[in-house]
Amino acid sequence: MENYSNEQLCYLAAAGNTSARDVLWERVHGLYRHICASLFHRHSQRATACGMAFDDFCSVGWFAFLDAVTDYAKETKR
Repeated sequence: MENYSNEQLCYLAAAGNTSARDVLWERVHGLYRHICASLFHRHSQRATACGMAFDDFCSVGWFAFLDAVTDYAKETKR
């Protein structure tokens, strides 16, 4: 799996290949974490008031990743 491109991994992950999904996540999770940190710090007062922690933002990032994989594969069918 390590020799596959992100695009190839995305297609495999969208088809249900959990190994491909996990490898792709390992490659991009730093970006998701960075985006989540940016959002959390920008809205920290509101997040804290709602009882949300940084880890909650990261959990949402995981689900956004799963949606992005599915949507990308749908939009770019070969």
